[in-house]
Amino acid sequence: MSGKFGETELRTYVIAGRIMFTFARRKEGETGVYCNGELVTTLPYEEDSVSFVAEDEDLLCLNAGIQSISTDFRTALDMIEDVIRGWSSNSKEQKKLYKADKEVAML
Repeated sequence: MSGKFGETELRTYVIAGRIMFTFARRKEGETGVYCNGELVTTLPYEEDSVSFVAEDEDLLCLNAGIQSISTDFRTALDMIEDVIRGWSSNSKEQKKLYKADKEVAML
């Protein structure tokens, strides 16, 4: 699933009993994606990001931990605040803003 909240995109991915959620902001430049030291693909953008992982049954993600971080602390907080500010209390609006996205995957 994914959704855009201000400058920040929230992406979630569920696999093997875990949920990973990533807060990300694009910036200029390109990003190489590597596997075993070999370039797999190039993305036409760079991004600041922070990802967390939790058990998929932990609905409030109270036991979540940092999966990866590629930004400074202030930007990480700003991205999380973007999502909080943009999150609607109306469930119909939530479904419009944050929905299934087959492009969300682990590379």
